Parts: sequence; C-alpha cells; structure tokens
Amino acid sequence: MWTLALVVGSAALIEIAAVAAEPAIHSLHSAGPAVDSISVLEFGITEVDQLSIAAGRYLWVSGPRQGIAVIDLLTGSGARIGRAGAGPGEYRMVSRVFGCDDTGGWVDDQLQRVTWMAPSGKGEPRSIQLPSGLLSRAKTQSAWCEGDSLWIAVERQGAPASGMRVDSLAVFRVVRSTLDVDTIAKFQGSKRRLRSKGALRTSLRLPYESPPLLVRTSGQMIVIGRSIDSVWTLVSRPRRSAPIVGDGPSRALASRHLPVVRDSISKWYEAEMASQRYEPELRREFRTLITELLADLDLPGTFPVVRLASAPASSTGEVIVVENDYPGSRRTCLATLALSGLLKRVLCRTWPDRTVAAIQASVDGVWFAQWNDQGAWVMRIPMPRSR
Repeated sequence: MWTLALVVGSAALIEIAAVAAEPAIHSLHSAGPAVDSISVLEFGITEVDQLSIAAGRYLWVSGPRQGIAVIDLLTGSGARIGRAGAGPGEYRMVSRVFGCDDTGGWVDDQLQRVTWMAPSGKGEPRSIQLPSGLLSRAKTQSAWCEGDSLWIAVERQGAPASGMRVDSLAVFRVVRSTLDVDTIAKFQGSKRRLRSKGALRTSLRLPYESPPLLVRTSGQMIVIGRSIDSVWTLVSRPRRSAPIVGDGPSRALASRHLPVVRDSISKWYEAEMASQRYEPELRREFRTLITELLADLDLPGTFPVVRLASAPASSTGEVIVVENDYPGSRRTCLATLALSGLLKRVLCRTWPDRTVAAIQASVDGVWFAQWNDQGAWVMRIPMPRSR
C-alpha cells in the first residue's frame, strides 16, 4: 500500500521570508552581531532539522534522508559520518541525533536500534537493538542523554485507519550499560485527518497540532506540550507542573490565514513527492487526496506558544524556545521558559528567505538550523538575558 504521511507542524507552516540583506538582531537587550555561520552543503545536507551538541564541543547535524555530519565548534571543521546500510555504524533512517557528555549518536526507527559513537563521530560504533515493536509504526521525536541513560520520545499511530486519528507519545529510557528499556510515561500526540483511495492512503497533521517536546534541563526531563501549552516534569512518573503563560496576549487566527496554511502544506507535499521521485500518475492521485484533506482543514482559534525547544547541558532550569507565529510570518522569536510555566520573550530576528527548523542551546548562545534554495547553514547567535 502506498502511504504518504504528511507531517505538517508549525515548522512546515511558517516560511521565514524577507529581504536579501542580513538584518541586525532586534532584541529587548543588546545581543551583538551573529558570531558563527557554518555551511553544511559540503556534507551533502541541503536541509537541517536536527541539531545536538556532544561533549560541549561537537555539533551533530542531520536532515531528512540526508545522513549525519559532525562539526567541531572550536575549529569550524566537520565531516560526514556513517552511510546508508544495516551494518555497524550504518543507518536506514536517521530518526534523531543526540549528544551526550562522552558520546554522540542516533536513533534509527527502521533498523529499530540506537548507535553510540565518540563525540567527534570517530572510532568504533556501538549499537543496541531495541525490543521488537518498540519503534514499529512509530516515529522518534526526541532523544536526550542523562548519564548512562538515553531518553526517547516516540509518537505512535493511533486508530482508526481513516477519518480523525489521535496519536500517542510514549517516553522510554534505554540504559546503555545494561541494555534495559523502561517505559516512563505516555502522553497524547498529534491529531490527524486520514484519507484513502484504493491502495493509496495519506494523513495530515492538523495545523499547530504537534507532539510534545522532551527536553533535559537541571538534571530533569521536561515535557513541553505544543498543542495544549503545558509543562510536565518527568521523574519516576510525570507530574504536571503548570500551564505555559506568555508575557503577552494570546494571538488569534483568522480566516485570512487559512489560504497561507493550505498553500504551505501543498508546497511541502509537492516537495516530498519530488524527493521520493513519484511517477506523474501517482502524483495526480495523491493530489486528489490532499485536495480533499485541505478542503476540510480548520485552524484553531489561537495558536499555541511553543514551536521548538532546547536547553544547554549546564542549564539552571530555563528552557530556550522558539515561539509559534502567524502563518507566513518573517520572524523567529526566542523566549525563556521556566519550569513554573512562565515564558518571557527575549529576542526576535527576521532572516532573509530562510526556513528555521531546529535549534540547539549551548552555554554561549543558540544554534539555528537554516536553509533556502541557495544553501543550508547552522548559525549561532548570543542569547540575551530575559527581562
């Protein structure tokens, strides 16, 4: 059966477009100019949607079906690591890269295994085969280290097979030394609409419906709701901390925003079919399904606050987040999110015609994953203090 899973969250709905010149940073506090910008095109990566820092020095980078690169942040040099396959150090799907104090690695949903390597990406890999079915019909959303453990958040498809579907998010803990795997918690995942025609089937995540984010900060694992604006602290079991409260009023979505959202989804769909080299007839049939799904598409009254989140290893409790914005917005706004749920905006920046799909906080700034038709970069900017 042909299946095209349209995973459309706010990152796919918001295009960062502006003038061709690099503008200054607009901040509530002085932030200075951008200090680092590293191209990743030489590593064969044209889009970046995953970032992670290992050993405080090595930036692990990956993109959809595009492999892995590791960049030494002290020198700016880097290299592509691994290759497609099923042997040691190989992968069929780089579902999520992660960085630890003494290692880096990735989760592979198709091979259903976790691979660790030296932080630099060199040396002999070590892989753990996960229990059968753990990643079946699922997609890894987050992976974070804590000592000898790796925490993995996996979104799994729910029922039914057509109509409206509500997925679930399960959080697992994998112990590297003992190979133990424990289920820690479960949360509601994304809501999707499904449509099928003969052997064809596709699903569309509803706008601003995104699975929760898993972030490590202050030695704790924090779960950030991206559809319901809530924060949980994971210890032995989840404890709801507080609703996320921003420092400004909720922003409403209107009917005029719907065409922008639909157009963004259609463009994503066309790009996905092109990358998978679908035949013209198959594309026409899938376009019919997407047209039907888009006709039933609705927007929420207001959009949730958090789109992306990250925290440096030495964080004292605050998480760095990228806020959602109106469809077609040209801004990327950073804010700090306390465990109390209080969110304070600290910086907004407009980038010229660039998509921003991932961030990674470090001790001296925030790294952004960016790309457009001309290239792909990781860029670091200083992080100002919240007011």
